[in-house]
Formats: sequence, C-alpha cells, structure tokens
Amino acid sequence: MPSSAYIKQRTIELYDSLPMVKEERIKCIAVRDEIIDLNYKFFGYVASSTYADNAQYEDKLQTALMAFLGMWWKYKFAPEYRTDLSFSVFFKPRLSEEIRRYLCSVSNTTRRTVCMKAAKQLGKHWAEITFDDISKVNLPPNDMIALKAVLGANIPADI
Repeated sequence: MPSSAYIKQRTIELYDSLPMVKEERIKCIAVRDEIIDLNYKFFGYVASSTYADNAQYEDKLQTALMAFLGMWWKYKFAPEYRTDLSFSVFFKPRLSEEIRRYLCSVSNTTRRTVCMKAAKQLGKHWAEITFDDISKVNLPPNDMIALKAVLGANIPADI
C-alpha cells in the first residue's frame, strides 16, 4: 500500500506529464486510470462523507468516479479554476456536488425552504417534518404542492 506522500507526489507527476492541449489531455486514458487507482481511497472518502437521500455508499462511489471521468483533465489546466489547489481540495467539492445532483431527488435548499414554512406552523424543527404533517399545516397551494413533492419524493411508489 503506497503512502499518502507517494500518492500525492505521483498524482502531481502524472498531471505534470499531461499535454497542455485539452483534446490531447483527454486522450491520456492510461494516466487517468493510474490517477483513479492511486486515489481510490479518496473517492471512497468523498462518497462516505457526502449526504444524498437514501443513497447507498456504492452508488455514491460510482457517481463520484463517473463525475471524475468527466472532469479529471481540468485539474491544473482550466483557466476558469484556480490551478494552485491540491488534488483533494480541487475535487472534493466538485465531486460531492455531482453526487448530490445525481442522487438527490429534491435539492436540499428546496426541501429546507418549504419544510421551514411548515415547521413554523407546527412548532417543530424543519428537519423533523414528515409526510404525516402535511394535513396539519395551512400553506399556499404552490407551497403545499412543493411540500408534498419534497416529503413524498423518498417514499417509493407501490408498483
């Protein structure tokens, strides 16, 4: 098992060996695969530390890897991003966001907003609102529709 210092050094060496031209960089599949192999534990860490409704670790790991495949070549080269960041600092927020986008049925900001409105009426914390509480609140029609969608999104439909 390689040490973390070796993994960091080798990852930087691999990125430094990539060509400057984007199209040529994307074609360096062997380099990409070695980077994934070296940093596999990092992808596991991202998967385990990212919250997604009812998502299993394996799904989050696969999503992180899939997202990495779509952006691996940007690190250290994309002018719109800072190029002085470490591998983990660059990829952790981006991969976490991709996991949430792909696996969360409703964004947490939407959930929080409508649940806070209901929670205010019920005297509960917004995270404690359940599907059973819908009948106990009086919200505008659009908010009720959103609340039903948000709270019912994680209840599997009976086929």
